[in-house]
Amino acid sequence: MKRLILLVLVVSLVLTGCANTSNNITGAAVGAPCECSDSDGLNPNTAGITIINSDGKTITRHDQCIANFVTEYYCEDCQLLSKNFRCENGCNEGACQ
Repeated sequence: MKRLILLVLVVSLVLTGCANTSNNITGAAVGAPCECSDSDGLNPNTAGITIINSDGKTITRHDQCIANFVTEYYCEDCQLLSKNFRCENGCNEGACQ
């Protein structure tokens, strides 16, 4: 009889704990906030620098020229991304002329 009462008590406690929805547990990891800055946005006519700080790491990228294209770095949703633009009049030091 004591075992039955103990079993009912344990099952009741477990079910009560499972039904508790006030904790808002999502399973998402908690980490350091992400910070990102881009000095020129997506402006291919201005050489810029993009810096992202996330999870204790810092990544820095300078816009750069490759032949007649400029690679523009930018942030989106705490990710460092890049986009290439064709420069009609050539590219110099990270900006279209």
